[in-house]
Amino acid sequence: MVESRSGVVTVTSDATIFGGGIYDGRFNVSPIEDTNSIVRIYALSLLHPNPAHVLGIGLSGGSWAQVIAHHPQLQSAKMVEINRSYLDLISKYPVVASLLHNPKLQIVVDDGRRYLARTDERFDVIVSNTTYHWRASSSNLLSVEFLRLLRAHLTPGGVVMYNATGSPRVFRTACAVFPHVMRMYNFVVASDAPFDLDTARFRRTLEQYAIDGQPVFDPHDPLHQQRLLEILALPDTRHMATPPWESMEDGSSLCRGVADQRAITDDDMGTEWQSSIARAFIVGCQDEGSCTP
Repeated sequence: MVESRSGVVTVTSDATIFGGGIYDGRFNVSPIEDTNSIVRIYALSLLHPNPAHVLGIGLSGGSWAQVIAHHPQLQSAKMVEINRSYLDLISKYPVVASLLHNPKLQIVVDDGRRYLARTDERFDVIVSNTTYHWRASSSNLLSVEFLRLLRAHLTPGGVVMYNATGSPRVFRTACAVFPHVMRMYNFVVASDAPFDLDTARFRRTLEQYAIDGQPVFDPHDPLHQQRLLEILALPDTRHMATPPWESMEDGSSLCRGVADQRAITDDDMGTEWQSSIARAFIVGCQDEGSCTP
């Protein structure tokens, strides 16, 4: 447990992280036993031909940052985290501790939106693996205005990846801002340029991946090679009639499916506002013993 003026962060015995009492990731960088859907960040080279400069908004336990920092094509990365307490935790867990000394990575303690408003830097990929869409202040990192801010900080052909946590309104917002959108698991992937899903490039990158000197995929381990094939088949799930949750979905299908939703803006607060009303009503019903409005 780490307590600070930014809140309370706890880690359970199975390396699960809770920030402010809400699930906030796990200390795991392996896509073999993928307890935190870390495969999503390994897909960088499927989505972008050369993610040399990457920005991450939200560090948490550092597992995603560790994968980014060891990407074979990476030249530099910045991770912006509002809660300094996570740095104390990272130093205690060997799977991510080397992050704090990686020369390719800079960690900035700041609010992600404020940081972007102050800089003119541009990035090939911006990753925002942030919290549930219904939590307080989450709309600041999901709104049309925020996506436009991200868009202004992309290099030509740059890609944005961010966590929709399954919200149809979050997907609808992406469709309203970017001409090219996909779903990967519960993530939005968006760009001004068409996606080039090169599986041969994806394979080459995954086979080169090593973290702290250890290959991510052992070429002599059948389990590792089977898992590699499963990951490489991820783009094929776009063509399934009823795809599983661990799948991808093309923009035409995705945006058509959420066309009746309203985009999130800074003014309406999206599902954050609606969920707050719903929870207050439910609590009121329980307190009063009836559900009469």
